[in-house]
Amino acid sequence: MVESGSGTENARFPLWLIPFGIVCLLIPLAFIVLHLITPSDGMRLSSGNVMFTQNGVVVSPYSPDEQILMDGDVVTAVAGQSMETLGKNIFVPGLTRPRWQPGDEVIYTIERDGRSVDKVVALSNLPVKAIFSGYWGALLFAFASQVLAVFVLARKPHDPAAQAFFIWALAGSHTYAWSFFLQVSDVTGAIGFWLFRLATPGLWLIYWPAGLHMALVFPKKLVVVKRRRWLIPSLYLASFATYFVFLALSWIRTQNILLWLDSWSMAEGLIAGLFLAATLGMVIYQYRSSVSHEDRAKMRWAVFGVSVSGLIGLIFWILLPMITGESILSPNLLGLIMLLFPVSLTIAIVRHHLFDIDHIIRRTLVYGILTAALLGIYFLSVILLQQIIRSTTGATSSLAIVVSTLLIAALFNPLRGWVQEAIDRRFYRRKYDATQILAAFANTVRNEVELDAMTGAVLRVVEDTIQPERASLWLINSAGQPSINRFKGEKTENQPSHPVT
Repeated sequence: MVESGSGTENARFPLWLIPFGIVCLLIPLAFIVLHLITPSDGMRLSSGNVMFTQNGVVVSPYSPDEQILMDGDVVTAVAGQSMETLGKNIFVPGLTRPRWQPGDEVIYTIERDGRSVDKVVALSNLPVKAIFSGYWGALLFAFASQVLAVFVLARKPHDPAAQAFFIWALAGSHTYAWSFFLQVSDVTGAIGFWLFRLATPGLWLIYWPAGLHMALVFPKKLVVVKRRRWLIPSLYLASFATYFVFLALSWIRTQNILLWLDSWSMAEGLIAGLFLAATLGMVIYQYRSSVSHEDRAKMRWAVFGVSVSGLIGLIFWILLPMITGESILSPNLLGLIMLLFPVSLTIAIVRHHLFDIDHIIRRTLVYGILTAALLGIYFLSVILLQQIIRSTTGATSSLAIVVSTLLIAALFNPLRGWVQEAIDRRFYRRKYDATQILAAFANTVRNEVELDAMTGAVLRVVEDTIQPERASLWLINSAGQPSINRFKGEKTENQPSHPVT
């Protein structure tokens, strides 16, 4: 059930949100500053499916210009110390750690193509330009989300949805540390490793429960949340409890320090999957439970942002790379696409009437389906025509591309009309029927000259489109006396009409 009122009039602003936001920013900032003042080998630990192996750490270059180490190399030892020993030393406080400077040379033992080789790695400054070039879209998404969240909280400080939005966005500061990511020096020095863990799993485990938190209080706080105030804090506690239980079970099963460290990423993925599924289910429930026009308008904005950005990210960032083995979207493009969600949520909380969301959703559906259909037809026609030309002439030709392009140009308008009609029939039935009725009425007006038939047609259109309980049509004769034509249900009562002035 959803409570009838917003419940924000007597709510107090939680002052702890301010220090919470500051801490969320300071942790990744400390990690980034550490990377800026310490030397770098130009490599980051792989952010793919495997970061730690049984013998070492998998690395990838910040910049494609890196020549000493290659993407996929496994560093098994640094300066004669095995990575397994260095991994164990992370948990030992008070050890003397190496303090390298830019220009120092360090011997890395790496595994490449099944062979173990030593490489002399010259340390230098962190390649900040390469990092921003590769991840500016993700950084922009995190920063823009936080700016929007602060704006919404300033406008509606007592709104539970605005507060949850703020927690979610500030916990998204893990993106800053993730963009710089771990280096081998963070494992050897330990401090960078723990700062990264505070900034990524630490904030990550708040980020996903915050999404479910938003779904529970937007557009209206659920009654169960109002009656059980412990429910929202328990979401965050459950996230951390699940994470640490998973790590404990994983340690019992593996007992290899590096493989255990690699399982931490699996735990993070588990938390994300569980809370994402629960959040999507709650969004659907909130949408179906919303009864007022204002609440439904807010939910349509939120659902629009989640659906478009989420589907594109799921298809092009997760599913297609699983099939093809390559990422279709770059982190920059994905970050720009994901910006749609915080923007839509901001409009939903603050100004949901700013745009006609139904019109935007309809256009998105129409042109999204139209684009997919045209691309499918184009590629299929090119392949088919190329096969026909190759079988008849024995050679390839650009004629297939020309013919396919002309075919797409010819199909654009008809296909758009078919898709528009199908979308309107399926999702906007009432508006679609009203449009058809008004079109038929326009034809009647052009051909009809009898006043009684015209008034009957007007009332029928009102009944079919607006569906009032009773409709009355007043006509004024030349003497100024009113004459009434009434229409109710399927019955028309026409009083004698007078000429209309």
